[in-house]
This record gives sequence, structure tokens and C-alpha cells, in this order.
Amino acid sequence: MSETSTVPVSQGGGESAVGETSAVAHVAAPGGHGESEPPEIPSGLDLLATLRAAEREFHPFDLKAVNPRTGKTVLVPVRFTIAEAIRAYQNQFFALMMVAVVAAVLARRLKRLSFRQPGRFQVLVEMFVEAFRDLVCGVLGEKNGRRYLPYIGSLFLFIFLSNLMGLVPLLRSPTSVYQTTFALGVCTFLYVQFTAVTRNGILRYLYHMAGEPKGEGLPMTLFMWGMGVFLLLPLHLLGEMIKPISLSLRLFGNILGEDILLGVFATLGLTLMGVFGFKEPWVGLPLQVPFFFLALLTSTIQALVFALLSMVYFMMVLPHGEHEEAAHEEKAAG
Repeated sequence: MSETSTVPVSQGGGESAVGETSAVAHVAAPGGHGESEPPEIPSGLDLLATLRAAEREFHPFDLKAVNPRTGKTVLVPVRFTIAEAIRAYQNQFFALMMVAVVAAVLARRLKRLSFRQPGRFQVLVEMFVEAFRDLVCGVLGEKNGRRYLPYIGSLFLFIFLSNLMGLVPLLRSPTSVYQTTFALGVCTFLYVQFTAVTRNGILRYLYHMAGEPKGEGLPMTLFMWGMGVFLLLPLHLLGEMIKPISLSLRLFGNILGEDILLGVFATLGLTLMGVFGFKEPWVGLPLQVPFFFLALLTSTIQALVFALLSMVYFMMVLPHGEHEEAAHEEKAAG
């Protein structure tokens, strides 16, 4: 039997393997912003993390780990504070809160639908759904538009509301961290690849990725196949892998830039209050207010761009006959 010993997390010495295992047991910070990063307007949870009670350390349980050098089983204490948990997971909390609130509101307000005498909220929701349906069907065609409307509509609504949360006092945009936007990009990437394989077949899809090589005569055919397999196929595969990264970086950079811009001018307003003789003011000059309208515009545009690019990615992997059908429907509608 292997011996069991307890290794404190704060132990400075010891073997490096145990120290690495202890570091893994700490609460990570996948969504938080460090102290050295650009200023942002603090959320309500950020203010809660500054309280003295939030620095209290908790030790809920221990983890068992095996030292790879000695083969002994050691107990790694898991310790964290409320402040660390807030800094690590507040963006995920705000995202879940937003989804829960929207689901509760829609379930309550749309509980009783009326076709003869619809209420104002029902009319507003129907107008939004019809307008977005026309947009999606205009790009993908009527048949495919209705098929992918639930996903693309949910994607747009989640991103749009997440972007707007950064404009509400004491809240923060979940899309201002790369983990959230990358997850959205990966969801679109996986759905697009699933659509490509199921609608075309794996061989037809790879043939399309290779540029559909053709040629007159055996030498030209072999040359085109060589170019397609060894040049075009890797380039297209690389392009497909880059798509979720470009989607996520575009959204993340714009929303984080908005938050930094608002934070810089809010900090400048507090600084000017100090210049005017106020010591440690709680409220500064509202220099950031004009930029709220700019942030509102860019938040809407970024959500629309993400949804439009997702539609284009779906359209690119659909069979060619359906491309022509969508173009014919759009021409007939025009």
C-alpha cells in the first residue's frame, strides 16, 4: 500500500511535482480580469469581492493525488476565497442569470397566446421573429432558413443581450471574456461541420474541400488531384479551424473595447471630481454617458455580424443545388 500524507497548498518547499498538483487544486480564473489589465466599470460582484468577508478562506475538501516521483498518495487541500470565486466565475454567473431571466419572462408573458387578441408583448415578439426569419430565409432560402432559424435566432438573442448587460450598472457583459465568445464560435463550428457531413456525406464533403479536382486526360487529372489533396485540402481544413477563432476574437475584442472605453471615461470623471476638491467621491462626472449610445450601436452590430457570418458558413457547406434554389427564391421575392 502507498503511504498517504497531507501537503498544504501554501507550502513553499517540497518537490515540484507536488507543487504542480497543488496549483491545479486552486480555484482557477478562466473568466476574470487581473489587476494589471485595463480599467473596466466594476460590477456588483466586483464590489462584493472587495469586502473583508469575501477574503475569508474556505477549505471544503481534499483531493487525492499521486506523486509521480515517489509514487506516494498525497492529500491536496482545496482552498479558495469568495473573492477568488467571484473573479473567476462572475461572467459565467451573469450569463446563466441572463438566460434564466429571459426564459422566465418569456414563459410567463407568452403563457397564454391569443390569435384573435394578441397582447403588446406577443406582437413585439412576433415582429422580431418574423423580421429575423425573413433575414435568415433571405440568405439560406425558405427551407433551410426555417431549419436553422432556431439556432441562429437563439445565438443572436444571447449575444445581443449579453452585450447589453455591460451597459447596465452593476452588471458585466459575459461576451467581454474570450472563454464565452470562443464557446459560441465552437458551437457554430461543430454545427456547421455536422451539417456539412450529414447533408453532403463525408466523401463528398472532403471532395469539395479538395476543390473538386477534375482534368482532361490522365496526367492533368493526376495533377489536379495532387494539388487538391496536398494543397487545397490542408488550406481549406485550416480555414475551417480558423473560423471559430476569428468569430470569437472579433466579438471579444469589440465588447471588451467598449467596456474599457466606458471604464476609462468613468475613471476620468472620478479623477476630475478629485480635482474639484471632492475626496474619494462615490460618483464622478458622467463623461461615459455619450459613449453608451456608441456601445449600444456596436453591441447590436456585433451580434448581427456573428449571426450573419454563421448563416454564411451554413450556406457554404450546403449542397450546390440548394444554393441555386435559395438564389432563385431571393430573385423571385425581389
